[in-house]
Amino acid sequence: MKKLLLLLLCVPLIGFSQSNEYYINNLITGIKSNTDFPQSVNIGTWEDVINEKNNNIVYVYFTSAKNRIELEKLLVRFQVDKNSIINATDSESVLIKELRERNINVLMRYYNITEPELLLMEIILKPFDWK
Repeated sequence: MKKLLLLLLCVPLIGFSQSNEYYINNLITGIKSNTDFPQSVNIGTWEDVINEKNNNIVYVYFTSAKNRIELEKLLVRFQVDKNSIINATDSESVLIKELRERNINVLMRYYNITEPELLLMEIILKPFDWK
């Protein structure tokens, strides 16, 4: 019985003992193994997903939008703006709970396709944003 109690206490800690680097890299590996990049999406092209400083999961998009205002209209139109993403996400999912507990941000970066160095917008979803 003591061994069972010890196992029940230790097993949940295994996932939590992983570093953010390891956790984020595993998530990204899973995404990349199930996605062919570049991936065509409503607002342009999903080019990549990266680990930034072991604290951010960054989705990288390129769009034909010429400026931030044009991009904002597209995001709202296709319901991929910050509020739509939060409202459409199950805040009780294991993933969201892990992101909250690990204090990991999710970022979406949108660059202009003809000027790849031109960052049009960055949406930042912080752990406390999830309802």
